Order: sequence, then C-alpha cells, then structure tokens
Amino acid sequence: RNDVVSSLFAIGDNLERGLSACQDEKTKEGIEMVLKSYKKVLESENVEELDPAGQLFDASVAEAIMAVPPEEGEESGIVKQVYVKGYKRGDKVLRYAQVVVTQ
Repeated sequence: RNDVVSSLFAIGDNLERGLSACQDEKTKEGIEMVLKSYKKVLESENVEELDPAGQLFDASVAEAIMAVPPEEGEESGIVKQVYVKGYKRGDKVLRYAQVVVTQ
C-alpha cells in the first residue's frame, strides 16, 4: 500500500508547480481544488508532509542535495530550502525531502 501512495507524490509535486506558475485566476482555483483533494487522500492514508525548512538538517527525514554558505547570523546545518517535499506514514519515511542546507 505504501508504494501506491508513494506513486501519488509526483502528482502532488506537479499540481504545486502548476499552481505556482499559474497566471489565470480561474485555473488557479481549479488547481487549488484538486490539490486540496490530493491532500485529503494523503490525510486519509495517515500520510504527513515533511517540511524541514528552517530546521536543523536531519538525515533521517531529508536528503541534502546542495550546500550553500550561511548568510550573516545564520547557523551551519540549517535547511534553507526544500526542493522536493518529503512524506511519512507513522515512523516510516515514504519519501525523503530534498533540501538545500547551510554549510
């Protein structure tokens, strides 16, 4: 069952990309409705999003795909940006978040 749920993640990624690029208000509303339904399906399957942005990097839930120098006053090892959301069900990570971390 985890593999079926995991196959849906790419659909959610594409919906979010489409939403961020959408210029037309009616189309944007439609995408938001579909995205809301997608999130309800995940919720019904007890799947949670992993959004480690701003947190200390944790390799048990995220994969660092890039490291950048910290800005003034920033700590090292902090997740600066999430490129791809991660998901988990209970304690099991279904997809690791792909992130950019400060060096």
